[in-house]
Amino acid sequence: MPTTSSSKNSDIIAYLEKRVEYLESVERFIVDGLEMAASLGDFQSNISKLSDTSAILEETKKRIQELIPFESIAFFLVEEGSNDFIMKYIDSEKYQSYIQSEVDYFIDCGTFAWALRQKRSIIVPARDGKEILLHIMATTNRVRGMCVVLLPQNRQSLLNTSLSFLSTVLLNSSNAIESFSLYETIKEINSNLERIDNYRILFATAPDGVEVLDTLGNILDANDSQTKLLDYSQKHLLGSQSSAYFSEDSRKSFARNHSLLREKGYWEGEVELVTSKGEKVSVWRKEKAIHDENHKFLGSIVYNRDITKRKRTEEALRQSELTLRSVFKAAPVGLCLMKDRIYQSANKAWYETFGYSEADIIGKTTRMLYDSEEEYERVGRELYTNLSVYGSASIQTRLRRKDGVFRDVIVTAGPLQKEDLSLGIVVAIEDITDRKQAEDALKRSEHLYRVIFENTGNANVLLHEDTKIILANSEFETLSGYSKEEIEGKRSWTEFFFADDVTRMMQYHQQRRMGSSAVPRKYECNFRDKQGNIKNIAISVDMIPGTTESIASLHDITERKQAEKTLQESQRRLADIINFLPDATLIIDKDGKIIAWNRAMETMTGIKKESMLGKGNYEYSLPLYGERRPTLIDLVLHPDRETEKKYTAIQRVGDILFGETFAPKLPHGDAHISATASVLRNEKGEITAAIECIRDNTERKKLEEHLKRAEKMESLGTLAGGVAHDLNNVLGVLVGYSELIREELPVKSALRRYADSLLQSSMKAAAIIQDLLTLARRGVNISEIVDLNRLVFDYLRSPEFEKLKSYHAHVKIWTELEDGLLNVKGSPIHLVKTIMNLVSNAAESISNQGEITIKTANRYLDKPIHGYDRMQEGDYALLMVSDTGIGISANDLSKIFEPFYTKKVMGRSGTGLGLAVVWGTVMDHNGYIDVQSEEGKGTTFTLYFPVT
Repeated sequence: MPTTSSSKNSDIIAYLEKRVEYLESVERFIVDGLEMAASLGDFQSNISKLSDTSAILEETKKRIQELIPFESIAFFLVEEGSNDFIMKYIDSEKYQSYIQSEVDYFIDCGTFAWALRQKRSIIVPARDGKEILLHIMATTNRVRGMCVVLLPQNRQSLLNTSLSFLSTVLLNSSNAIESFSLYETIKEINSNLERIDNYRILFATAPDGVEVLDTLGNILDANDSQTKLLDYSQKHLLGSQSSAYFSEDSRKSFARNHSLLREKGYWEGEVELVTSKGEKVSVWRKEKAIHDENHKFLGSIVYNRDITKRKRTEEALRQSELTLRSVFKAAPVGLCLMKDRIYQSANKAWYETFGYSEADIIGKTTRMLYDSEEEYERVGRELYTNLSVYGSASIQTRLRRKDGVFRDVIVTAGPLQKEDLSLGIVVAIEDITDRKQAEDALKRSEHLYRVIFENTGNANVLLHEDTKIILANSEFETLSGYSKEEIEGKRSWTEFFFADDVTRMMQYHQQRRMGSSAVPRKYECNFRDKQGNIKNIAISVDMIPGTTESIASLHDITERKQAEKTLQESQRRLADIINFLPDATLIIDKDGKIIAWNRAMETMTGIKKESMLGKGNYEYSLPLYGERRPTLIDLVLHPDRETEKKYTAIQRVGDILFGETFAPKLPHGDAHISATASVLRNEKGEITAAIECIRDNTERKKLEEHLKRAEKMESLGTLAGGVAHDLNNVLGVLVGYSELIREELPVKSALRRYADSLLQSSMKAAAIIQDLLTLARRGVNISEIVDLNRLVFDYLRSPEFEKLKSYHAHVKIWTELEDGLLNVKGSPIHLVKTIMNLVSNAAESISNQGEITIKTANRYLDKPIHGYDRMQEGDYALLMVSDTGIGISANDLSKIFEPFYTKKVMGRSGTGLGLAVVWGTVMDHNGYIDVQSEEGKGTTFTLYFPVT
């Protein structure tokens, strides 16, 4: 049957009681021995008066001094558990190293072993020739130590009696030392006996958890503290394995710790226990083995001290120390630890501030940083006085860097322990050099700003958040009519402004202090002075950074406002004049930006001034020329030969430039314009802008062209009327005789060819005379009602048409005549001649295969056709002749109606008056003509005649 836990507990208690009985007998034996040792030593003391080993050695030295003379004496004792001799006493320190060296030599060379065998005092020579008395102090049980006496050089021979007494004294001393050691052991035993006697009380009331374990580590007993620690009942714990309540990590080391207990009889360490609720508790576990008198292992007693809170505290303390160390190292100001003004350590910022390394300062005083001894003493005196009185100190001084540069600093210090400055102080060094320089600069700046405040030429005031005027300059005195004494700290700025302005300004005042960025910095308002005079004021307000105060600068702009008003009225009158100029006018500044664009310019270009003002980059050139390029207005500012070539005529007179050109991109089409441009100067004669006036000369040019053409036609008509009949008479003779000569000559005669040429030339001259007569007959009264379709039919049946077809057999002629064509009023002769000239002109333009189409139609016109600015609205009879010939170039198109203008090969064309006759006929019939042509594709002539 296994032993129950209660029976095991009884066995251990019984063993402990026997152990107490044994220790009591040992105590009696030791006390008796001590009493005997004391009486043998004749120290006239007893066990109760022994103090310590040093007292015994001191008394021994005195006894020996009475027996023999010596220079020095030393005692070496053997430490408990060791065989080494340790010097415990020497009367003169100057011989300490000498005697220690000689003793080491005696041990190494065997002198010590020889002396031990002699069992008495012996004299041995030292290595330098001196004599040493050596006595091994031993009891019957063991060696306790060694007495070493350095004898004088002139000693006389020692008597054997003296040496005998010396041996007795040292033997008694050895016994006394042994007795004292035993006495200390007895005291410990007594203490153990008391603990054993009080075991049950202590076991029950111990604040730490206590367990009694058997040899296998099962719990035989547990006190209340242990049950509370694990939150289990005693009944639950008894009989269970103690390690069962270990955490998994702690359980891994249980076997090793148990082996250590069996081997050494004791072990201690940190263990993590698990409570009934699964909570982990850290304990410091001390476990001591229990043995019987035969040293048989019976079990162990365990003390578990809850260190959970302590661990948390230690961890917090460790973290705090790490934090403080990190703060110390990473602090942006220089920190150092000092003891008696000697550097113990310093942080990185300190080294960076002063340029020293750790080796330069550790263990050295702070004197190295000071310029003078006086300053060093002053700082130290004030620093430690304030530390003693107030617990902290802060002093301003100048310290020297390693490179010799002095820095202004504030030295702030505090003790590591307030009650003891000798333990050291922590010092913070704040480099205020830059701050002092900034403060000095600020003082200079304040003086400068005060001078500026007084002398800006504006009225300046410093304003409080409550609207009171804190400070005012002399200009504000002049502006307001009040003295500074009447203003500063007494008047609100609101007293100087009208209610409407104050409402708005108070909003600005409040919003500005709330940091609003929408508040205007500058604005204008009306100001009322002491006499009630109203002044126009321009105000500029700014907040003073870091405060709720603002500074306002007031500038009297009354005169400027009046001047601006006068100038604005003048500019308005000038703008009105420019705006109502009949010529299109624009003005640009020196940068080429448009600053004026009048109504006539809007009408000409179709672009409102709002779309043009402020624009640059030759924007004004686009509506005129379709491209961004310099125009006449730019030439007056920046003359340029290439730009001048774009004008058909250009002339400069001083600052004024005249020019003519074509504007192809105007809304009503291509226009001929004339422009006048000039620079504009200020009162200093400096060029500030340029102006250009543009006039549309298209209608005038057309009238001039019409006039020239009419005059030319009139001249031709006059000429034709004067010479036509005479020329016809001459041509009649030439034609008649040419025909007669031709008939008389043989067909193959060479002269007949000459007669044919003469006849053809005479017939062509006759045709020219007929065209001239047609032009000459322009202006006659036209009163016949004419059907254009009928005139076309008449022409198509005429010999002239048949002759044309024979000459141009490769050309096909088509007609598209509208039924119900409206009649026109005019001259049939001129109209037929017009049809004939258009068809003949079309046939001559076709060199190979081609077609001519003659078309009539009714049209209603309500807007001008191409090439005309105005037309009479109404019904028109349309006559169109189109061909697929070579077409007319753009350069020639404007000249085709001029008399005798032709691009045809000599001998293959008509009289050169055909289209001139057409143009004259259309004009005489109050009609219109439109020509559309494209080179290589043909030409279309469209004639519009008003119907009757």
